[in-house]
Amino acid sequence: MSRLLIFAVLTICIAFNYAADFYPTKYDNVNIDEILNNSRVRKQYSMCYLGTGPCVTSDATFFKEIFTDAIATKCKKCTEKQKEIFEKIVVFYMREEPEVWRTILGNLIKGRRSS
Repeated sequence: MSRLLIFAVLTICIAFNYAADFYPTKYDNVNIDEILNNSRVRKQYSMCYLGTGPCVTSDATFFKEIFTDAIATKCKKCTEKQKEIFEKIVVFYMREEPEVWRTILGNLIKGRRSS
């Protein structure tokens, strides 16, 4: 009986430790294609990430908060879905709006140097 209890406690501890190694999954179901394909919405998100406008939605705020770390660590703490989201964002901006992408990366580098 005590072995079963110890096993259960260890399993729970491992599960909590494993979950703590990832970003929260609250916004994993955001429709990134819808955001990227709507120029008005995309501009709002871009301005949020660049710090030139407010973050209008809670998911924009969330992704802005983890963006620098996710890019710097190659999405080490991202869920599979978050990796897909970030990959779509990066590919879109590199192809469709390279000047915005360069500005975002420039801000990212400046932010990393000042921290």
